Amino acid sequence: MDKLFTLRIALTQKLAAIVTAYDGNGIGRERIDIEVTLEGEGEPRTIFPKGSMYVGGPAIGRFCLDGVAARELVLSAVAMREGDTDKEYFDDYTPEQLEFSQQYGETINMASCYTYCDEDGNALDELDGPDPLEIDA
Repeated sequence: MDKLFTLRIALTQKLAAIVTAYDGNGIGRERIDIEVTLEGEGEPRTIFPKGSMYVGGPAIGRFCLDGVAARELVLSAVAMREGDTDKEYFDDYTPEQLEFSQQYGETINMASCYTYCDEDGNALDELDGPDPLEIDA
């Protein structure tokens, strides 16, 4: 899987979520596989291993897998918390993944909205400058 982008979201003064997106097109459709690792307190800890979480792009039209809309979509999935959607969505989450989503989902959602959305909450077409969340650019 080819890496598309890596984003760093500060969760606390000492802790950050590193969200890496990979091209999951090996299955024949627009798919982005996601990996989430926590860094900053002790050894890095993978919360969502690569491919355990994924999002799909629209079936028709153009969808840039590493564009602004893709970044917003990836972070929206990572930010999902119980109560945001059907309870069954979380059936395969581990206790650690559930704790992560409850504790940090809102922070990740706010970082995503602040960086990638307009004042109405719609994904921007492009950023005015470099992506402030991107690392390893």
